[in-house]
Amino acid sequence: MSGKIVVYGGRGALGSVMVKHFKELNYWVGSIDLVSSEDASLNITVDKNADCAAQSATVLKQLAEALADGSKIDAFINVAGGWAGGNAASDGFISSSMLMWQQSVWSSIITAQAAAKFLKPGGLVVLPGAHPALEGTAGMMGYGMAKAAVHQLTKSLAGSGSGMPEGAAAVAILPITLDTPMNRKWMSKADFSKWTPLDFVAKTVEGWVKNEGRPASGSLVQLITQDNVTQLKIDALHSHLYITTSDRPTPALTTPNRPTPALTAPDRPTPALTTPDRPTPALTAPNRRKPALTTPDGPTPALTAPDRPTPALTAPETYISP
Repeated sequence: MSGKIVVYGGRGALGSVMVKHFKELNYWVGSIDLVSSEDASLNITVDKNADCAAQSATVLKQLAEALADGSKIDAFINVAGGWAGGNAASDGFISSSMLMWQQSVWSSIITAQAAAKFLKPGGLVVLPGAHPALEGTAGMMGYGMAKAAVHQLTKSLAGSGSGMPEGAAAVAILPITLDTPMNRKWMSKADFSKWTPLDFVAKTVEGWVKNEGRPASGSLVQLITQDNVTQLKIDALHSHLYITTSDRPTPALTTPNRPTPALTAPDRPTPALTTPDRPTPALTAPNRRKPALTTPDGPTPALTAPDRPTPALTAPETYISP
């Protein structure tokens, strides 16, 4: 056996692909959903009418029983969720917002708590974010609000004192549109070349589970597909990496000549050390270039995503767990 994986939303479109993908790689795979997965090694079914605390108790109890031998989980992968439109004036605004919160946020905080208890040191947590929620989502407020909360949770799990096991990483995936059967049904005239294939997502996460090209903990990983080629844009605590790929390269291989911000000026002393006894900087270094010129090849964050589509042009993904 290669290891142990738990997929939250294992009967949804992306979740089903995840379960099958890791089973084919000889992983033990647990599925958490409203109904059972015939491909999973373990099925934990939650009652959709139960509150978040009751659902969490069910998940933790059954995981504890399944891991009674003391084994740990290599990765918790949450791909549960759904989509609903509507603004503040919509008749169903409150109910749709509550549904989005339950599908994306409840599943994510239950995943986080399970990871704190059962994830192995150095393990991985993947949570379901969304690219449109990086901005305002006026036409789908409940959806955007829930996904933004998942983004915040992801960054919080990366912080010191988050309760995560030592060396573990939390990463959120932010698709625009996933190529699911349901999306094809309801958007049959869309340009499918801009949709991210589900097997691409599964292979990418596989690499992260193996710690191959895994983004830093707290990263928000945008999945942007154009002309059937997917680009990963990684926002790792405000440091941006751009990775263009049609398969699954590691970040280290895709941007070999682009140093991280921490490496752009390694020999420049801090201001406190440069002139303790010397006259003012205007006299000591008249020809020294300004700091803004020390990294001419490093674009500012404001220039890192000039072509990011506005929410109005995006077709948000649909993770559907029956």
